Amino acid sequence: MTYFFKAKFLLLLFFLSLLSANLILAFEREDLELQRCQHQCKHQEKFDERQQRECEQRCEDYLEEKQRRQHVEQRREQGYQEEEDGKQYRDNPYLFDEQSWRTVIEEEGGSTKVLERFTRKSNLLRGIDNFRVSLYEANPRTFSLPNHWDAESVSFVTNGYGTITLVKNNNRETFNIKRGDILRIPAGTIVYLVNKDKQEKLQIIDAFSIPGHFETFFGLGGKENPESYFRAFNTEILAAAFNVHSREKVERLFGERKKGVFLRASEKQIRELTKHASSEGGIWPFRGGGRPRGPFNLFDQRPSTSNNFGELYEAKPHEFKQLPELDVGVSFANISRGAMAGPYFNTRAVKVAVVVDGTGWFEMACPHYHPSTSQSFEEQGRSRLQEEEEEEREGESGPQYQKIRGQLSPGTVFVTLVGHPLVVLASNDENLQLVCFEINAEHNERIQLAGKENVIQQLEKEAKELSFGVPEKQVDEVFNSQKESFFFPGPHHRHGGGHAST
Repeated sequence: MTYFFKAKFLLLLFFLSLLSANLILAFEREDLELQRCQHQCKHQEKFDERQQRECEQRCEDYLEEKQRRQHVEQRREQGYQEEEDGKQYRDNPYLFDEQSWRTVIEEEGGSTKVLERFTRKSNLLRGIDNFRVSLYEANPRTFSLPNHWDAESVSFVTNGYGTITLVKNNNRETFNIKRGDILRIPAGTIVYLVNKDKQEKLQIIDAFSIPGHFETFFGLGGKENPESYFRAFNTEILAAAFNVHSREKVERLFGERKKGVFLRASEKQIRELTKHASSEGGIWPFRGGGRPRGPFNLFDQRPSTSNNFGELYEAKPHEFKQLPELDVGVSFANISRGAMAGPYFNTRAVKVAVVVDGTGWFEMACPHYHPSTSQSFEEQGRSRLQEEEEEEREGESGPQYQKIRGQLSPGTVFVTLVGHPLVVLASNDENLQLVCFEINAEHNERIQLAGKENVIQQLEKEAKELSFGVPEKQVDEVFNSQKESFFFPGPHHRHGGGHAST
């Protein structure tokens, strides 16, 4: 009997040593094995109290490790990264999560958030550091105070219905806006909005082209909430400028604490503020001709690409007359659940994509990324000698491509650089919808790497055979098999697909 217990004890120690060395065995009946492990710990006569606790702790560690491995495997099957979400965002220089947004205004009636500067994430994005992205949201029946920006803006309405008023010098124009509208707002234009819907929120994504710092200026404020910029001036100067003899009137007007930026408006006030609104594009400047000023709805035109797996609507600079000076294009992609867009790359434009609805992920090939480039531009301290050594190594072995991956959900933003092949995939649960701003969009071309219009089909037979080292027939069997264009069934959705709907 003593020999039997010794043998059993040695077997248990061997089992525990495997656990401590992280050599986890795959059991078909994990719960039963765990119960056996804990049972053996409790009934070992040779174990003192400390050894029994250690034994039970090792059993629990095994369960946690097993569950973690199962979770990782599930994420792999869904096409996601095995890394933790937080680590994913920290290590990915092209992906910005919800924590990357800075809340500028947060009130009961609405909010405004601004995405952090691109170079705070990586110096790889220094080429677009003069662009900022913001999110505006106003609750139903809400009026937002007039303000102006020191930046040019391209705005895209993602949800709701309201009016926007633009004022410059003696000119004022008011436009109705709805989901899908694009509007350019020149720097220095005084802007105020009304959400006249009784149920839906008014949501707008703005892309700003900035000269330096990006700031919002409120004149119609008071002591605080918001503070008026008029308070920066001496009271006597303001009284003289307004030709008001009483200082008290000026102090009273700008000295009170206001009720916030987003204010509840009555039915009568909303009616008066919106009664002159136009749904047609106006002219800027409002007098003397010029280019169209009012909103342009992206969904009023046919999609540039569409099939059962997705839709792409595009407003290119040469098609939308408000955009050429900024050299910015705007697009909306709706990828059906389980489907994908790409792979493809842009020849000239840097794309900033904001997820407005749905979940999914993206993959991108990048020759620039390595651990040091994940630091911010300010933190980068690589010497010119190090850069030259890296270029030398690249010259010897050719470029090496890092696979950049990132999960997407509402509020996340990702950036695609020029020439970088990209694919975006929607989850199996819901459509993935993106608003994209393309910087340097004039004369940009989208080069497709898969589908019936893929660029590889344009190569000569000899070019294909020399490049791949196989007969042309084998190359064409791969590149000519896909009959769809741009939008395709995803890896887990190859034999079906929902219809894309906006």
